[in-house]
Amino acid sequence: MTFQDLISSLEGLVFEAFGEVGFGSLDVFGDSINYTTAQFGFIARYEFPLSDSVVAYPLAGPSYMAISFNDCDLCEVADGIGLQLGGGVRFGAIGVEAAVGIGDNQDFRVVAKYTFGLD
Repeated sequence: MTFQDLISSLEGLVFEAFGEVGFGSLDVFGDSINYTTAQFGFIARYEFPLSDSVVAYPLAGPSYMAISFNDCDLCEVADGIGLQLGGGVRFGAIGVEAAVGIGDNQDFRVVAKYTFGLD
């Protein structure tokens, strides 16, 4: 295999960084506890064209997540490193993907996406 063959075989491979911030409230024993989450990481996805404008892809990559609880004296910051596994589909510039977190940051996320610069 030549170097050019290797590059051609990786044509559908895409790397991207992501970051997300969230907030919410939990009802615990009648008390409302506010929380903030932050997650960032890197994913690799391999795009499979299904048609001229539709692309499907699996994804995987490491991520870090932290959850901070406000107004809770007994709560501590929870954080951890884990692995995101999932997949998605893109219709031109618009797409949707889903991923689960494995390891210390167990979560499930569904994301609607718009990618600037794609038609």
